[in-house]
Amino acid sequence: MQIRTGEIVHMKMYDVADEIRLDTLPPDVFAGRLPVRQSLVRVETKSIELVNPPVAVDLGPRAWVTSSGRIVFDLSAHFFDVGVVCLIMRVPVRNLELSAFTETALSMDPDPEIDRMLDWEIEQIIHGIGACLTRQHGFADFQEEYTFYILKDTDEPVSFDTFRNYPTLLSMLLGERAPVSRQQTDMMADNAFSFSDDELVLLNYDNALIVDRKEAADILLLLEYAVVQVLEARYYDETLTAKLLGLYSDMDTPMPFLTALFSSRWSNLARRGMKLILETRLMTDHLTTSVRVTEDVYYAQIYTRALRIFRTQTWLAKIDEKLASMKDAYELMENEIDSKRSTVLEWIVIILIAMELVRL
Repeated sequence: MQIRTGEIVHMKMYDVADEIRLDTLPPDVFAGRLPVRQSLVRVETKSIELVNPPVAVDLGPRAWVTSSGRIVFDLSAHFFDVGVVCLIMRVPVRNLELSAFTETALSMDPDPEIDRMLDWEIEQIIHGIGACLTRQHGFADFQEEYTFYILKDTDEPVSFDTFRNYPTLLSMLLGERAPVSRQQTDMMADNAFSFSDDELVLLNYDNALIVDRKEAADILLLLEYAVVQVLEARYYDETLTAKLLGLYSDMDTPMPFLTALFSSRWSNLARRGMKLILETRLMTDHLTTSVRVTEDVYYAQIYTRALRIFRTQTWLAKIDEKLASMKDAYELMENEIDSKRSTVLEWIVIILIAMELVRL
């Protein structure tokens, strides 16, 4: 099979801050290219709503020499209000045999030079937009990558009914050069979607195959949202764990008995804990409602399946479990302190009564 036209679109996402104030992004940082809101094109707004769409900036063409050869592509950036910046490489494909296409894809996937250069690009961007970031933090541990292999025009039809006839494509999605088993093929087929005979979306954990003669921007944007959500869920989980450890350490710090009972230390700790619970709830609610699906249409099915593949709900469940454990710990601590205070007050009353009796 020959691929007349297509694309390899590689996305790398960085969690760089708690929030990016999108309306304050300065255009002079991007060589005069104006930031614009990225919205859905083909999807009806009544079926899927993007609550606060990202801001997109075209960063222009690039030509990098990497260990896998020279790569010419267009680079753009998407800025999400939740503090994520997504760099997008669009590598055009023209008149390539399927074997050459898959070899190019497989050589790009593990190339450390591409990661190094994208990391350099994000550092330049952060330097330019630092004033737009709220509580900026390091991004080394909070990154996600996703790749789209897009076939627009091929000399042989690739569809929902025929994609099993191209084992090279299926192996490519799994990062393999050797053919995969029928069992793996059947498992991948569970994540295949098709709206018409000339469209196909085949989802995998870290990549997707898209066959579409039209513009596939809506599918790319929805899947980008799904990856952003799992990145943010992972960030919230790790951040919450670190804060919980700090709070538990403060709770374990010894204090004199009476000082612990009548000082404001425990109430301050409780307020900190409840504030953390509230902040985390607000952040996760904002994250999970950033895409509102009102109808079970084709694109909504793809988006929902992607969230399931990425196990986003598992990460959110872990956060809920930690918040519940934290709330229980504070309630037990408050009950213990209240019980001890009541005991002390009871003894004070008994002593005062005894003193009055002695005086009589």
